[in-house]
Amino acid sequence: MSNEPITARPPSKMEQLRRWVKRNRTLSIALSTIFVLLLSMVSFATVSAIVFRGIAEEKNALVEQLQTLAGREKTQRMQAEEISNYLQSIFEATGPIPAELSLIAALDQAVEKLEPRSIKDPSIRFKLLASLGKAYHANGQPHAACELFKAALEIDRNGGTVDDEAWREVRHLLYDTLKRIDRPAAIQLGGQLLEEQLARHGAEHVESVNLLLSLELLRNDPNRLRQAVEQVRHHIDKYPKSIGALETIQVSAIEQLGMAYVYLRQFDDAERLYHGFIDHARKGADADPELAVTTYLKAAWMYQAGKQYEKSIAFGKEAVDLGKRKLGELNSDTLWAMDMLWSTYQTAGQYDEAKRVADEVLELSRRKFGEKHAEVQRLCERRKALLQRMQRARDRQ
Repeated sequence: MSNEPITARPPSKMEQLRRWVKRNRTLSIALSTIFVLLLSMVSFATVSAIVFRGIAEEKNALVEQLQTLAGREKTQRMQAEEISNYLQSIFEATGPIPAELSLIAALDQAVEKLEPRSIKDPSIRFKLLASLGKAYHANGQPHAACELFKAALEIDRNGGTVDDEAWREVRHLLYDTLKRIDRPAAIQLGGQLLEEQLARHGAEHVESVNLLLSLELLRNDPNRLRQAVEQVRHHIDKYPKSIGALETIQVSAIEQLGMAYVYLRQFDDAERLYHGFIDHARKGADADPELAVTTYLKAAWMYQAGKQYEKSIAFGKEAVDLGKRKLGELNSDTLWAMDMLWSTYQTAGQYDEAKRVADEVLELSRRKFGEKHAEVQRLCERRKALLQRMQRARDRQ
């Protein structure tokens, strides 16, 4: 054997397979084809299962979405029906609607029909109460507005039927209304709103600035008001210098800072703040007469508080003239301007002029609201006090 190692070994499994394939070529090709087909079928089945599972999930999601939409449509249809029935009930055919029916009378009739059984959906009831409250608020009816805002806020929110933003808006409207008729209640609610606002946005936020100044002006504590002014003044200094670039809420913050200066007898600071607003309003008086009238009134109030009666009367006259010319003599801002001019004349001791304006604004208010309206009664009491003061002045002569 030549003394060499033996290399012969039994054939391996792979060698046996190779020889078998070589001997059975046709069968091998057939088996390979079957294997590939089986593998493809398995792969196809796996992919198909994944695809069909996704289709099934999409189908289920679509079914859920359609069910949600159907439920929402049903809810909206029921809400629309409730609103339709409510609106029809306001002016039921009990006779022809009087042509002289005032807006306030129409609102009173609408509120009378707004009973729990007429509007069962809490979200719709909330919106209607809030809308009617806003209408009263805009038309100088703070007591009626207050009751409606309170009723809206008593609606159960556990079901998430009332939007958080809408809820906050009504609370702020209630606060603005209470400031006119119930100072202690306004201070209590304002404190809650300020605490929540500070927690959400911090002290620098413009709404926080507005609330803080408004609340301290209500409290009428000079020391607290002075601290509030020092706290917010550097925030307000960061606002745009151009009046046209200011947001409405920033304008409100600046005006409230001006009011705080007036209450603190810092008239130079107040005049500096209001000067830019007065110029801006005068330039745009034709385009926005309502803004101009209210701006002149604020200036008249500022100068009256500073006992600069000539300037106050001049701005009061400007507000009245512009209001009559652009807004109409029965417009609320025009009547407010006349009320302010009356007050300035009376405070300055010009009683004859004060009586002339008082008679005119009282007559116009009677035409607008009717003899029994609360505003007319208020003006009558003020005119009575003016006549008594005039008589005392004549007695002293």
